[in-house]
Amino acid sequence: MGVECCSGPNGLAYLRSHSYKSAVEDLLQAIDRHDASALERSFGVSINDDVGIQKLMNAKTLTIEKLMELAPEDFVDPSPYLYNTTLYAAAGLMSVAFLSNLAIRPLDLNKELKQLERGSVRS
Repeated sequence: MGVECCSGPNGLAYLRSHSYKSAVEDLLQAIDRHDASALERSFGVSINDDVGIQKLMNAKTLTIEKLMELAPEDFVDPSPYLYNTTLYAAAGLMSVAFLSNLAIRPLDLNKELKQLERGSVRS
């Protein structure tokens, strides 16, 4: 097996991770606008402490679910939308594969055999 067995799943995991980080950043901004000290009271880290926030995210202490508890009531939970870009990319790749399969045509064996015979006669 080559690298192709891992590149698809890794690419999709990257897109999901990117969506997750973007959702957390949006949540943090909404929390900062709503109640600037809420994050520090709940998690002991300042909104400007990127390293501390990343450590909490890596430890799974700071999650979207926990941040939603601090977010304003009108903020839409981003959890159902985390896979949107991943699924759009997968659908796009499947569409390309579908169109590629439509472009495949069977060989005309008689024509191919005649070309092979002509090639071997000339040699």
